[in-house]
Amino acid sequence: MATTKLQAQSLAAALAASNEVEHPRLSSLVDFVRQQLGPEHPLVQALLGGAAFHHAGLPVEVLEALEEAVKDDSLPFLTCTSTLTDGVNLPVRTVVLYDQSYQGQPEDSRLRGARLVNAMGRAGRAGRETEGWIVLVRAAAPSSQDFDDLNPDADELAVTSSLIVEDALVSVAALERSAREDTDAIFSAAGVAADFISFVWLMLATDETESPESFSADVEAIVGSTLMASQSLAARAVYEPLAEATKLAYLATEPTERRRWPRTGTSISTARWMDHLAFRLASEVDGSQDLGSPSVALSFLGPYLPTLLDLPEAPKWEFRVTPRGQDVSVGPADLVRSWMNGASLPDLAEQFLSAVEPPSWRLEQAVTAVTNHCEHYFAWTVGALVDLINLHLERLDSEERLCPELSGYIRYGVKDLRALRLMRSGFRSRRLANVLAESAPIEAESVDELRSWLAELSIGDWRNQFAATSSEVLDLVDFTRVRRRSLLRSLLEDGVARASLSWIELNPETSGSIALRSLDGETPPAPLVVYMDERAVAFVASGDHSDVQSILDTGFGLELNIESDELTIGLLSED
Repeated sequence: MATTKLQAQSLAAALAASNEVEHPRLSSLVDFVRQQLGPEHPLVQALLGGAAFHHAGLPVEVLEALEEAVKDDSLPFLTCTSTLTDGVNLPVRTVVLYDQSYQGQPEDSRLRGARLVNAMGRAGRAGRETEGWIVLVRAAAPSSQDFDDLNPDADELAVTSSLIVEDALVSVAALERSAREDTDAIFSAAGVAADFISFVWLMLATDETESPESFSADVEAIVGSTLMASQSLAARAVYEPLAEATKLAYLATEPTERRRWPRTGTSISTARWMDHLAFRLASEVDGSQDLGSPSVALSFLGPYLPTLLDLPEAPKWEFRVTPRGQDVSVGPADLVRSWMNGASLPDLAEQFLSAVEPPSWRLEQAVTAVTNHCEHYFAWTVGALVDLINLHLERLDSEERLCPELSGYIRYGVKDLRALRLMRSGFRSRRLANVLAESAPIEAESVDELRSWLAELSIGDWRNQFAATSSEVLDLVDFTRVRRRSLLRSLLEDGVARASLSWIELNPETSGSIALRSLDGETPPAPLVVYMDERAVAFVASGDHSDVQSILDTGFGLELNIESDELTIGLLSED
């Protein structure tokens, strides 16, 4: 575990460079990451050496794939920042703590107290080992304090409200004084004060919505429910006047407005601004555009994406020629549009950052922009804005509606509803989802209809028609598997399992010695084939592939027979 993303990447690169052992079990993960991030990304090179890094600058799908590789023991080394140890229950045999401080480092980012104990708690896998190892690494000579840090006392482990730190109390007191003169002052709050105001506003809206007849706006009870109130009476005395000012602003706001603002998930000041913008945009809709189309809806909202980047919730929109060099101008609407149109991350890097060298730095910035903005920030804020616009359109008695799924198209980087449905059903590959959406029959609209269509095709068809890679074939095998059914369970409980076959030969001879295995000479994951006297006669249907492979993986002795268009699988008797 490292302190920064750069440290995590450097450690992973060093581990990979020193590891000469091949890792064939990582081949599908390498294939997936290469497809997602491009061959130049440093994560690909690290994986080839049996190591990887995990931090917030990688796409969600890649992070989840890395976590799965650790769980199934196919990835020997994973370096990370606290995003992994804080958010994922991922026990490992050995935890190495590399806490190298730097100038200006926030105190809450240091490996101390509860954060340190949490990281240490990942060492040792219950049920698999009797012990775990914790290794403490320092860039300087070890000191007694280093070892004391491994045994924090009760005070260091205590959870303290962020509302009672001195800076927060000073800013809240100043804001409360401003609010006495101007009720709207609470809408200019920032930081901890803005978070507290949003909390009070949410509680007021919830109480009013659930009990409109008995709504009392009891802010004293709201403040009393916080951790801060139980830890410091002095802090409570500072926050109660601000809560009262928030109550006055809440009651002065039109009832339907004040109740809907918390639904955006933003600060109240941002929610108010978005609501007013939504009303203005709804008033401009004249029916001349097909706003139900995701591409048209994005063009309609595109001019306002730079303004969304000025909001306090926005992550930094920044691109540089070098890490500390000249800025590169990238239009957010242009990048989002290319992402929705299916451009890969390497293509985005080449399109918008061609002046940046080396290519790995170019790609890393594109990945960060897509992860932070397309997959998270814009998907969230544009979705909230669209909901508000459609609400105002309804109140204006307009039949027009902005594409309600626009946030999903931005989140997943697709432009077709069927591709969006595939991504939401568990697909990891945008490329494949877009290709399937273009190739599917017109009548295959729902997820179940798309699943049925794909199950009628063989693994070879998937490779030939859609250029499916190994990782994409694995996703398709899982997607087409018949739901709520287990052939292995049927075999164990009923003594027999039945799988559908797709014939290679017309009217084949079905008597003789039957064998079942992967297609000879095919790249894994290969189709499962029924051999009759060593002659391939039928494929196991794609929808049954995963279940039949699970049966083969058990190592049980099996009795195979062909009945009509089905393969019957039984257990060999012990006799």
